Amino acid sequence: MSTVTASQRRRPSVRSTARTGVRALDVLEQFGRERRPLRAIELVNTLRIAPSSIDQLLKSLTASGYLIFDFASKVYAPSPRLNGFVSWFSGGCFGELDLSLLLRTMYEATNEMANVTVQNDCTMQIVSYVGSPEWDPETVYAKRFPVIGTVSGGARLASCTDREIANLAHRARYVAANKLTGDEVLAQVNRIRKLGYASGDTRSYGEPPEAVKYDSPSWGIAISIPRSKTGGIPMVLGIGGPQSHLEANERYLVREMQHALRCVLEGSNTHAH
Repeated sequence: MSTVTASQRRRPSVRSTARTGVRALDVLEQFGRERRPLRAIELVNTLRIAPSSIDQLLKSLTASGYLIFDFASKVYAPSPRLNGFVSWFSGGCFGELDLSLLLRTMYEATNEMANVTVQNDCTMQIVSYVGSPEWDPETVYAKRFPVIGTVSGGARLASCTDREIANLAHRARYVAANKLTGDEVLAQVNRIRKLGYASGDTRSYGEPPEAVKYDSPSWGIAISIPRSKTGGIPMVLGIGGPQSHLEANERYLVREMQHALRCVLEGSNTHAH
């Protein structure tokens, strides 16, 4: 019978260590959102992390030189140690695209949740969004859905070559799982290419929170963002909301999305009405 030593009991698991790493990034992301020094209790309330956990995390980040703590005001702030990362991130990591401005502009123009998704191999994942405060960031960012057969995935595939799509479908085992031929998958993508955008039912992504419950099924519209403007990262701009609104106003909303993207890339945040 195997025994567990005291050192083994104290050693954090790989999973818990990885989780702590994610939490540390959540904290740094919150500083970026607020753009000001923060107290520990503000991070507890916003990120919904236990006070004891946030205290330990902040102390670790401070001890490592990533944060600065002001004892008099009891606030934490990012330190110059992050300067190299911040200057690279803001100076061309995502090319010419200001994601925050784009999503704010989109949300104001459509009054629907605006999001940017990226491709991670065979799946799409939301990496930034602007919507009503009832949306839980942890839930939104945790969602992954297939590249093939989804709205944002369809918009992404429309900018791929036929060979790239065939290779992806093979890796994802999509054709076999959905009893489709490769030609049928390409036919779906060609329809999106012809329209210039993708739209459809997004209930498979999960239901919206109770506070923003829709009066009809969840629907989405998505357009691909030119990779020349994103530092080479494949990104898709999307909006999500009730089918009763999005489907009925689809052409208008697509024009708003295209106009918002064009204005942000040209350095203006005005949008059409």
